[in-house]
Amino acid sequence: MATPAFWGKPLASSGTLLSIADVYLEKGAYTAAEKQLAEVAEIYASIYHQDHPQQAYLLDKQASCMRRQGDYDGAEPLFRQALTIREKSLGSHHYAYARSLNGLALLLDTKGDLDGAERLYRQGLTIIEASLGKQHPLYGAMLSNLGSLLMVKGDLDGAELLHRQTLAIFEESLGKQHPSYGRVLSHLASLLKDRGDVDGVEPLYRQALAIFEENIPCASYFFYLFKCF
Repeated sequence: MATPAFWGKPLASSGTLLSIADVYLEKGAYTAAEKQLAEVAEIYASIYHQDHPQQAYLLDKQASCMRRQGDYDGAEPLFRQALTIREKSLGSHHYAYARSLNGLALLLDTKGDLDGAERLYRQGLTIIEASLGKQHPLYGAMLSNLGSLLMVKGDLDGAELLHRQTLAIFEESLGKQHPSYGRVLSHLASLLKDRGDVDGVEPLYRQALAIFEENIPCASYFFYLFKCF
């Protein structure tokens, strides 16, 4: 393992590589993203021990890349390994632990394990509320994910409540022109559409579209930002 005197340059390089990987992920260039993440893994192996929190951060990124490609069997062990590392190094009440919970919950949600995903979302929300507060964007992000899950389960009243709560959080913390606010608007519009509220749907979709158009080219990135912790 490298001594601290040699950490600066590799760490700077790994940060840049992670940023590039994020761009590739949002473009759907998964092979290129995997290459960047593999380079980061080599750097981390020379700097950090296996149970360092930064290793968990990388594992979450790699697992998210796999999830997006449909490799659920490959992604799940990485999400769980990240959880184990964060629990051991930071504790199960740290907000970073909740980020890993969110990633695993998204995977279970995608696989159709809605009850398992809901349990993890609620656990993560409890942690974030205690550590960061209910007005933090991360709390709103997970609240929105839970709202989308409830919508799939048919609990439209519960889903609408959570999406509206998320909008209030994002308006206060991010602003009404932020793409994440637009993302939740589109979710709420879809919910109203399912309810047959035709008059309520169009204004929300148009507002969301205006936000995304205003924020191009960054809209794509923020559209998925809170779905890949």
